[in-house]
Amino acid sequence: MFYQLYLVLSDLQCHQRQRLGGVRVNVAVIGISGVGKSSFINSVRGLTADDLGAAPVGVTETTTDIKAYTHPENPSVMLWDIPGVGTDQFPRAEYLQLIKVDRYDFFVIISATRYVKARTERRN
Repeated sequence: MFYQLYLVLSDLQCHQRQRLGGVRVNVAVIGISGVGKSSFINSVRGLTADDLGAAPVGVTETTTDIKAYTHPENPSVMLWDIPGVGTDQFPRAEYLQLIKVDRYDFFVIISATRYVKARTERRN
């Protein structure tokens, strides 16, 4: 799945690079702690966890600070590794304010489960 998304992003970047004219695009990668946000960023960048410059990964809360990573083929695209929502440092009620939600152009939501509409609808 990561590789397919990497290809889609690379293809989009290739077509949009000239059109963007160097405009920075900020992509926030969000989700709960330990779901694979940093691994996703590493995969998109063509890195493993052991590579120099890779985002640190772990099975527990590893990302504690917001950090930007440049896409290797398009330096105008910044992938932001965002700490997990609902942690002690980033409580759910304050999350959007703490991550400064307005600074990002796009969001990639990483989940360990399937997202289905039925889970978001209020039951009567």
